[in-house]
Amino acid sequence: MLPGDHVVVMDEDGYYWAAAVIETVAGQGKKVTVVTRFFEILRELPAVSRISALRALDEQGVAARPHTYVGRIEQGAVVLKDCYTGREETIPGAAAVIWVGPQEAQGSLAETLRASGIDDVRVVGDAFAPRRLANAIEDGHRAGRAI
Repeated sequence: MLPGDHVVVMDEDGYYWAAAVIETVAGQGKKVTVVTRFFEILRELPAVSRISALRALDEQGVAARPHTYVGRIEQGAVVLKDCYTGREETIPGAAAVIWVGPQEAQGSLAETLRASGIDDVRVVGDAFAPRRLANAIEDGHRAGRAI
């Protein structure tokens, strides 16, 4: 459980990770302000999922600040900055800032297997490069057919 009553989520991904984090924090009864540089929050979700997610977040009282980013953090406050106008907004009493951003490939298991003498190691999905689910399925299908 996060401390405090107000949490700022900086969403630089726009996909399911951000939606899951926002929903989880709001579900803990926290006041949530979602900040994103995009024109809308959760912009990478498929339309049907985005509509449902935005409705659910609205019901939970989640506030959205599109085309905005965390400019700085001061004692007991988060200062947001509009990407286009430079206008600042202070969010007093924010107890935490959660950053959701691009993922990073993790190929260390493949390296370990190769170092142990296993030659035919195929790296797929997020271990190869974080992308969407369809890409991971295609990678796995291709690797499976090659065996």
